[in-house]
Amino acid sequence: MYDGSYETFEKLERPDTVTAIIAKNGKILIQQQRQPDSPHSFLSLPGGRCNRGETPERAIAREALEETGYRPQTLQLWRQWFPSHKIVYGIYSFVMRGAVKEQKPTLDVGERIVCKWIPFEEFIALGSNDRFHETQIRIELLKMASNEKLKQEFYRLLFSDPFVALGNHKRKRR
Repeated sequence: MYDGSYETFEKLERPDTVTAIIAKNGKILIQQQRQPDSPHSFLSLPGGRCNRGETPERAIAREALEETGYRPQTLQLWRQWFPSHKIVYGIYSFVMRGAVKEQKPTLDVGERIVCKWIPFEEFIALGSNDRFHETQIRIELLKMASNEKLKQEFYRLLFSDPFVALGNHKRKRR
């Protein structure tokens, strides 16, 4: 302590978590999920916990394949958060583009997941939806809902076509 005495400070440690924003053809894949510890279904993104020794990149590729059957052609870290100083862990959110369906989902016994593709604007609106359980991402979506420049930048990140602007699908003149 500052006076030279000693005290014990406790922290918890848990595995890092990962989420994927899977973007394809102007839409984003979300999940309606039910788990044994919750009486109600909720909305989420594909993801889960990192296994011991697993990098976030490997974890999200594994989780996305297990929960959706999709494997990305490209994977990019979008955001990372360390939400608590009392619980040691990180949340890593990735953008997956060019998703290719490789298999049927292989869900854990404690998962009931239905995947659904939604339009970009509907995804942005999830920022104000209490059923969407991605708290850190909800905050980012709320920022985008009130800031057109942030929303346009995010759209370009997801869909990577320099000729397409949100709400304007015309090619630039040459």
